[in-house]
This record gives sequence, C-alpha cells and structure tokens, in this order.
Amino acid sequence: MCTYEEDRVRAHDGFNALAIRVIGEGGYDRAILLHLYQTVPPQGRFAVGIVAQDVRVSRLEQGDAPEPFIVDLPVQVRIEFAKSSQADHAALIAGLRREGTRVSFQVEEMLSAYNTFRTAVELAG
Repeated sequence: MCTYEEDRVRAHDGFNALAIRVIGEGGYDRAILLHLYQTVPPQGRFAVGIVAQDVRVSRLEQGDAPEPFIVDLPVQVRIEFAKSSQADHAALIAGLRREGTRVSFQVEEMLSAYNTFRTAVELAG
C-alpha cells in the first residue's frame, strides 16, 4: 500500500512523461491539463488531477492568484425550465416572477440568491 505522497510522486513522474510526449519539454498549462484529462484512460486521471492541483497551489504560492469574482448587487437570477409545470412549482416561492417557462428574482446578496435558486430547482422537481 502506497502513501499519498508516494502516489503523488509517481503521478508527477508519469504525468511528466506523458506531457513531454504530447507537448515536448517546457511544462504545461491549464488547456493541456484539461486536454490530457479528457484523453487519458480513467485510471490515469488521478495523476492528472494531482498534477493540476499542485500547479494551482504553486501558482498561488508565487502570487499568481486569479482575480476575485465579484458580483454586482443586487443579484438578478433567471431560471429557465424545460416544462411550464416546473416553472409553476418554482413560482410558489414568494418573490419569484413567472414568465413562460422561466422564473426570475432579485435579492441583495449571493447567499440568498444561491438558497433561493436551490429551493426553486428542488420545488420544480
């Protein structure tokens, strides 16, 4: 039985060999990691995931963090359902407006938007 660290080292070694075969020397970026994840057999995806995780962590440590995702307030949400009966059920929530197979609402914060979205989808079935 291998430890996680041993698995990680083997994943990096195997993934580096695969990446070098596909793109040559010089490292890999997000698009290549995604391409390799989609093309390697399922048993190799663990290695791709470990390498992708380590690449993200090392970029954060180097100060290369992505910009924060900031949503303009108030939050406006529109959900389109496949059937009008789903919109009927979701529209039972106070504050939702029904427009055909769509419902929409506006809230003052993201947490409320998320909770209302989840409730509407659950009610819609």
